[in-house]
Amino acid sequence: MLGKMVSMISEDDHQLMLAWANLVQVHAVMRAELSRRLEEQADVSLSEHEVLFRLSRAPRGRLRMIDLAELTLQPKSAITRLIERLVQRGAVTRQQPADNRRTTYAVLTREGRALFDHARPVYVQGVRELLGDHVTPADVRLLRQRLRAVLNGLGVWADERCDPQPLTDAAP
Repeated sequence: MLGKMVSMISEDDHQLMLAWANLVQVHAVMRAELSRRLEEQADVSLSEHEVLFRLSRAPRGRLRMIDLAELTLQPKSAITRLIERLVQRGAVTRQQPADNRRTTYAVLTREGRALFDHARPVYVQGVRELLGDHVTPADVRLLRQRLRAVLNGLGVWADERCDPQPLTDAAP
């Protein structure tokens, strides 16, 4: 029965399944290698780097914890633990407005900016070597267009998450 089901898959569907498998593989390999490089060369995890990146682009270097969770596509509990590690390192502080004690902001410190500035070249070089060395700039533009189409089709494209722009007043 399984053999008949497999044979009923069209060549287009077969290629689609293979493309998905390859995308998952690229993600897993790149994530593991970027994590290794960041931890060895910059003493920061890949998740910490992403949080520092998001905070470095935020106005006044601060974001509500709920917004940080949404931007990084992580559960609130995971962001809470991650921010706690960064607070212990002095890279981030927490702020609660006096008029709304239910809201908590994560705020990038000078130490956090320095940590991000130290880690960023390791990250950029890693992405360049692991991805950029194997595709052309035109391929990258096409890949981004196609991935945007998928994210739009799923209703989850958000410019602030998927296409963040640097802000001039972001640095603490």
